[in-house]
Amino acid sequence: MDNVVLKVGDILYDTTTKDVGILIARFGNGQEMHDHDFYMWVWEIYWIYEKHQYYTEDGLVNMVIADRLLQFGAL
Repeated sequence: MDNVVLKVGDILYDTTTKDVGILIARFGNGQEMHDHDFYMWVWEIYWIYEKHQYYTEDGLVNMVIADRLLQFGAL
C-alpha cells in the first residue's frame, strides 16, 4: 500500500481538471462523535480555478493513490 503523507504547503495537480491547488490547513472534528471512535481530518485547499474547497484526508489520499491528484511536497 502506498504511504501518502499530506503537509501544509504541498501542491496538488488535478490530472482531470488540470487545476493546481495548495494545501492550506488541516482540521479535525475535535471530538468523538456519539459513542463511536470516529475522527475525521479535513483539508482546506486553495485551487487556481475552483478557489477554496474542503476535502477529507481519506478522500485526498485515495485520489493521490489513484493518480487523480499528483502531489508535490512543499518547497
